[in-house]
Amino acid sequence: FFVDLGTKIVFDAEVVTSVIPHTLTLLAAVFVAQVASAAMAARYTAGSSWPEAMLIGFGMLGRAELAFVVMDIAYVQNAILSREAFYMLMFTTFLLNILVPLTVAWWKPKYVRYDPWHAMPRGFERPKRPRDRSFRLLHEGRLDR
Repeated sequence: FFVDLGTKIVFDAEVVTSVIPHTLTLLAAVFVAQVASAAMAARYTAGSSWPEAMLIGFGMLGRAELAFVVMDIAYVQNAILSREAFYMLMFTTFLLNILVPLTVAWWKPKYVRYDPWHAMPRGFERPKRPRDRSFRLLHEGRLDR
């Protein structure tokens, strides 16, 4: 599957340069939308703190498998996508996957400063961790099990 899809990419300099502005625009929009939606979901459904929620949001950026399946169906099997749209989506998906480890590595020091519990080596006395919002709501009887 991935080999078949990869063989459809033929690097034509004219097509590649023509899709760069669209790729960067789509990359920025998808990056903001995916990180924000995953972070807000973690914040408001799991009661995570904002640093925890942002770390979850950055970790959720890499969703290439589904995008590749859709591109295979739309471009290879049914010829619905144009060549330029295929290249734009392929490059955007590729760049989003590259951004996952970079953004997690960039955000982790900020997260550890917020929550030093995760930075302490094993064997050391760990500070008591405050209960999260969902635990408190469950304990107060305002959240179903």
